[in-house]
Amino acid sequence: MAGSLLLTRALCICVLNVLMSIIEKSNQPLFDLDLLKALLVVTDCASFTTAATRLHSTQSTVSQKVRRLEDMAGHKLLDRGTRGVLPTDAGLVVLGYARQMLAVNDQLHEALSGVAVTIAVRLGVPEDFSSGATMRRLAAFNRQHPQVKLEVTSGLSTDLISSYDHGELDLILIKQRHQAREAIARIPEKTAWVDSAKHPSFHLDPIPLVTFPRRGSIAMKLSTRWNPWGASGALPSPVRA
Repeated sequence: MAGSLLLTRALCICVLNVLMSIIEKSNQPLFDLDLLKALLVVTDCASFTTAATRLHSTQSTVSQKVRRLEDMAGHKLLDRGTRGVLPTDAGLVVLGYARQMLAVNDQLHEALSGVAVTIAVRLGVPEDFSSGATMRRLAAFNRQHPQVKLEVTSGLSTDLISSYDHGELDLILIKQRHQAREAIARIPEKTAWVDSAKHPSFHLDPIPLVTFPRRGSIAMKLSTRWNPWGASGALPSPVRA
């Protein structure tokens, strides 16, 4: 009876010791990749001075990192001899795992670099800018920045301004009078008459005009009489007008 109690007590103590060992292991500090990298570079260079140059650090800082790693490992990891710096047996074990851990770290960075963060930019451009050079530049921008999703809307400048003011667009390229409102950048544009080569009408009096809405007021400043032959908000571009 006494022997059975003694055996039970011994088993309980053994189980408790195993559990305590597991708990202690679970609370062990994690090896710092920066310290492992310092050890790896010092070993590859066989010199603290050369390793410090490669790591863009100082020799004292690299030495401190190796000592911290030795304290964590509980073993001496490097021997400084006449042939340079060489790893100990324990150092060889740590180096094997260090290379694997640093390689996995690099693989993780490569995997995350392929995860694109999509950013949507709502852009408004006038209808006569919605083709040609403007679209080619936007296409080139999209190729250089694939993580940016361009949502392009075309229309009259007045409509684009209204959409921007209501928060429906993030950026607009518009035509406006000089300093009519705040802008990130401006390009001045000269006003010019464009007449038909086959059927010229500039010599007529009054001159028949087809205008965009609220654009005919420009002609009010001209000395030549004009006749508003038509005004439309559905014209695809001034060229067709």
